[in-house]
Amino acid sequence: MSLACFVGVASPAFAGGPSATSLLLRSGEMPGFAASGKSRSATSAAGFAAESDAGDPSAEKKDLAAFQSDGFVAGAAQQEVGTGANKGAAGLSIGIVLKSASGAKRLLGYQLSGAVAAQGSGAKIQRFAVPGLAGAQGFTATAKGQPGAAANLFFTAGRCLLLVGDATTSAHPNHPVTTAAKALYRRVRSSCS
Repeated sequence: MSLACFVGVASPAFAGGPSATSLLLRSGEMPGFAASGKSRSATSAAGFAAESDAGDPSAEKKDLAAFQSDGFVAGAAQQEVGTGANKGAAGLSIGIVLKSASGAKRLLGYQLSGAVAAQGSGAKIQRFAVPGLAGAQGFTATAKGQPGAAANLFFTAGRCLLLVGDATTSAHPNHPVTTAAKALYRRVRSSCS
């Protein structure tokens, strides 16, 4: 079981839109988690694909094509670590700015498909929706014989695609990500329109 993944470079704001780093979780938005290290970002589709696929040329080529066709502008990621009762858990926040809302929705489908496939053939996948967050697509993945689960939740806000995820030993890994997604959506929706 795994979270969606990405690493990158630094994201300035661009004319008429948010900086990709402004789309990442802030302190307190995901219960039981805190940022770990510096966020990473990229302002080119090639840079984002290279960082997110960390040495897998085939995946990088496919991702680059998807980013380019969907109108990639900038992307950022932040690793999260569990705190308190979640100590030892991992989390992730990703924000991608695209040229249009339709591009964000297309890229959501592509990213969701890839994240589910990355869980492996033995993982038990359970989809979940988030009331009050139209179009959000989430899933939990549980690996046979492994404690805990991973939860990944993809959603759009206008032309922005966002992901929050966690991997915990909790019986309800989707609780922190749904809480985080709602807080993040409220905060960024106007800047992504």
